[in-house]
Amino acid sequence: MWTRILCVLSCLWIIFTPIYLCLRSIGTTRHQIAADYHMISSSDTFLRMNARLITKAALTRSRERYSARTA
Repeated sequence: MWTRILCVLSCLWIIFTPIYLCLRSIGTTRHQIAADYHMISSSDTFLRMNARLITKAALTRSRERYSARTA
């Protein structure tokens, strides 16, 4: 009897732990943008062309309220 219960619990752990970890990671990456592609120009050119946009975004975020989440 106890052997069957332990087998069922171990199977549930194998199934639900990856699901839990995936759902937990969604919350930590919600406000991050990532791209994986080959850049045509150098990073200096990109920063020069988008300096105003980056500065404006940084200033806007610095004025907003920020609360760090603890794990």
